[in-house]
Amino acid sequence: MRDQPVTPELDVQERQELCNCLERLGPAAPTLCDGWTTADLAAHLVVRERRPASWPGILLGGRFDKVTRRAMAAELAGGYDRVIQRIRSGPPVLLRSTPLRYAADLAEFTIHHEDVRRAQGQGPRNDRLDLEYGIWTLLDRLAPLMVTKARLRPISLNLRAPGFGERQVGRGDRRVAITGQPVELLLYLYGRARVAQVEILGRPHHVSAVRETSFSA
Repeated sequence: MRDQPVTPELDVQERQELCNCLERLGPAAPTLCDGWTTADLAAHLVVRERRPASWPGILLGGRFDKVTRRAMAAELAGGYDRVIQRIRSGPPVLLRSTPLRYAADLAEFTIHHEDVRRAQGQGPRNDRLDLEYGIWTLLDRLAPLMVTKARLRPISLNLRAPGFGERQVGRGDRRVAITGQPVELLLYLYGRARVAQVEILGRPHHVSAVRETSFSA
């Protein structure tokens, strides 16, 4: 299948569907993000878009994390419903999306949407073929970054998405195939191995090395 462009419309739709999910569940529902409720996750999404001072904490953690946590608490002080409305409306004009930002936002909203859904025991969505196409396109850009970050060498990955195609990621000569729909592959590469519905095939010790690798956002 031919790759599909990542459009602003796709980003907006996933944003709105995530907000709908957060509204239905309320602020106290669990998520796959350790220690975070839906309220915490919603606050994270707002400060990520609206509070540049919080970005070092999001990206680097450590001593910068206090600033991010204070920003999240300040957002939640205004109420959960207000936080969701701020996600829905997107960032202020000066921080509005560029094509690169659309891609980053689509990955962010898709992963966190599944963090919420799957913490409630829900499985993959079967009604968003457009989303699967968009994520498959994104994986061409994101998968090499995640494999490099995970220091997987000398193993390389053959990502296989039935109906979409294959992507070879990494330069190692010991190959492992990971098969699943694009959203499932995205979840696996972003540290959600326990919920990602994928099949991993290769020599047993190579497969074990992949399963033991700490992929994370």
